[in-house]
Formats: sequence, C-alpha cells, structure tokens
Amino acid sequence: MFSVMLVDDEKWIVQSIMAKGKWQKYGLNVVAVAYNGLEALAKIESERPDVVLTDIRMPGMSGLEVMAQAREKGLHTEFVVISGYSDFDYVKKALQLGAIDYMLKSVDEEELNDVLARLADKLRLAKRSSGQYLAALLQNGLPEDCAEIEKILQQNGLPPVVNRLSVLCVIGDREIPRLADLPCIAIKIGSRMHAMFIRAEDQPSWLTLLTGGDFSCDGIGIGKPAEELHQLEAAIQTATLAAARFFLTGRKGEAHAYRRGKDTSHELHARLYASIHNRKSQETAYIFARLRELLKEDGADFRQALQLYAFVLSIAQQGTDTGGDVPAQSPSALLAAFTDVDGMIDYLEGLAVSDMEESSEPMSEGTRHEVLKQIVADIETDFAKDLSLQTIARRFKLHPNYVSQLFQKELRTTFTKLLTSVRLEQACSLLRDTNLSINEVAERIGYSDYFYFAKVFKKQFEVTPTQYRIAEKGER
Repeated sequence: MFSVMLVDDEKWIVQSIMAKGKWQKYGLNVVAVAYNGLEALAKIESERPDVVLTDIRMPGMSGLEVMAQAREKGLHTEFVVISGYSDFDYVKKALQLGAIDYMLKSVDEEELNDVLARLADKLRLAKRSSGQYLAALLQNGLPEDCAEIEKILQQNGLPPVVNRLSVLCVIGDREIPRLADLPCIAIKIGSRMHAMFIRAEDQPSWLTLLTGGDFSCDGIGIGKPAEELHQLEAAIQTATLAAARFFLTGRKGEAHAYRRGKDTSHELHARLYASIHNRKSQETAYIFARLRELLKEDGADFRQALQLYAFVLSIAQQGTDTGGDVPAQSPSALLAAFTDVDGMIDYLEGLAVSDMEESSEPMSEGTRHEVLKQIVADIETDFAKDLSLQTIARRFKLHPNYVSQLFQKELRTTFTKLLTSVRLEQACSLLRDTNLSINEVAERIGYSDYFYFAKVFKKQFEVTPTQYRIAEKGER
C-alpha cells in the first residue's frame, strides 16, 4: 500500500477527506495528519509518506512553501494540492513545484475518489520506474517476482530477455545522465555507486558517453552476462568489482569488463598469518610488499583486496577461543576507507605491527566492568558511524585483542555480533515505523552498500528487508 498524509489547518476538512476517501480500495493508507505547514514539513521528514494531500493557505508555512522546502531537502514525496482558491496562479505554482494533481476544497466524494484512483495509478507507475523497487525484487530472489521484473524492464524501454541486457556499475559523484534514445534503469547501490541496466546493443554508446570528457567518474564496470533473471543481482556484484579496478591501478575513469583474477595469494596469506603470530616483523614487511605487487598486477581483481583486508583484520582480532570475528567487507565501505590499494596496505601493515606489541595491562574487575559498559553505550549511540574493533580500542586506549577478550569473557559475544545486532534492531524499527527506502534505512544504521545490508539482514532474520516490511505492515 502507498502511505498518505493529509494537511489542512481546519480539522473538519481533514476528517471530511478521510471519511469520503475509499483509501483501501485504491491501495492507499493515511499514516499521518498535520494542521499547519511547519508540522507538515517535520512529519514529511520523519514519516516519508508516498504522497501528501495539502491545503495551500495555512499558518506558519503555506502548502506551496512546504512543497518547495521538501524539494530542497531532497524528499521524494508526491503532492496533491487541495485549496479553496480556484485562481490559476495557485494551480500554476503548484504544478511548477511538481504537484501531480490539484482539486478544490469543496470536492465531493465522487471527485475525490476519481483523484485517488488517478493518484494510485501514478504511484504504481512511478514505483515500477524506481530502480530501488527493482533492486528489492532482485534481492528477494522470488520466482513469483519474475513477471514483475519483466514489466519493469519493458516499462523502462528495456528488453525482458536477460541475454539482451547489459549491467554496468559506475563509481563517482555524478548522477547518471538520462537520454531518450538510450534507455536505462539506474539504481543507487552504495555510497557514490550506481548500477545500470541497459540494452546490450547500447553498451558501446554508453561507454563512449561515460568515459568521455563531459562525464567524470572513478571507474566503470561491465558485469558478467546473466543467463536468468535471478542472476541479475550477481551481475551487479561483478560489475561493481570491475568498476573498482581503479583502486588497484590508480587510473580513474576507465571501463573494465569483469574477469575473475587468478588467486595466487593463498600461500602468502598462510605465511603472513605465521609471521604475525610469531612476531617476525621483517618477514611480515616482506610479505606485505609482495602482496602489494600482486594486487597491482594486471591479473588481480578487487575481490582479492577485499579478501586481504578481511583476512588481516581477522588476524588482528584473534586472541579469543573463537578467533577473529570479521564479516565480509563491502566494496563501498572499503572504497570509502581508502583512496587506493597503497593506503590499504599501509594501514594493514601498521595494524599487523601493532598486533605484535604487548596487549593492554590487565584491569581490576570494577574498572573492567565500567570500561565495557561505556564501550557498549558508545556502540548503542554511534552504531551509524564507521565503527570497528580498532576504532573502539583506540578510543579507549586499549589493545584490540584486550577489547575482544572483554567481549568474550564478560558478554559471551563479540564486538562485531553486538554491533550488527544493534544496527539490525534499529533497521527493524525503521522498516516497521517509517516509510524510508531500504537504501535510506541502510545508510541510517551505518551500511553504505544496499546489497551488503540486505544480505546481512537476510542472514539474521531469513527474510529480506523488503519482505520484513511487507510482513510487518501487511503491504505489497
């Protein structure tokens, strides 16, 4: 169902509209009301309704000003203007601000429901045009969604046959250009990261456009061709890995087709583990230098950088009976943390050297409980920030191993498990109680990558974020 908010400074008008509207029939649900413009804007920000039916003249802020402010804040809410004024200037201004319909306040029941029927049709059409809706369907991975995916592709001028599609990933700050003769669906999949569905025959034209002088980006990736609809998500992942090659090469703005690199680092990983464990600093430095060379070779791929980062972090977080506790890293998070592979290697080498140093001095039981209590409080407060065992350890001037041991001995859990639990609890609340998009929910709880967040959520609850929201709200 689509969420609706009603705004009018006269309560009886709001009550009349609620009574006359056949909301359920058209798949609409009134989730909030407001009685002045300032209250309306605040509720639009917090509730994120799909559509707002608003009066024009209200105390504090007019309906037109509410619309303008919402647009400036980047709030993706549709507006229908209801007014007692038939002056064309109001209609013109409302339409300029993007109102999708306009009606007089004296509207009768039949006219109101005609507007609601048109409104529902427009919202359904807009939903199918939304890249995030397509992303949610792909993440769900349900066979019954295939027909809906095909409709979305066709509605956006794309063939519903996967072997006639191409999937790209573009990393950078620029918005994907919209061209009438080159149809595409663009999906924001992470911080500074968009996936694109295009016609296969248009791929050369798109690559010429995206690598040309008028468009700048860090990297462009071409995903592994899909053979079935359910493989389109995997094509996005491979396109992302290909687009991130600039992280290894240092050359930005290039396009690369995905190819799986030859993984020749298993032996080096084993040697690195042994050298750190045995506190051999010179051998550790040599192995890091060799790994740096391998990651810069033509045959390397970004997946290997992700694996090395997670591997070294797991070594640094060992020191408990369960060993390291590091989830797989998302491409978006690693690209946000480091500008290139050299910066990542320098950080990991410094981390390994610090791990060879002595752990923190033991604390008294009272101090230990107090420090752990503050660490947990910081996690519950700062869960949306870029937190790691290392950042928490530095914050409290402790060794990461000692912090890891505190979690195991005192809480019978790990830092990562607790942080994930806090984040997912907040995610459930936002999915249940707000109309934020899945991307917005992910960003608010500390995940910069949509698909990575969705996988973590599904692993914990055995349903995707979209499926959870549908079950909680009874929506589809």
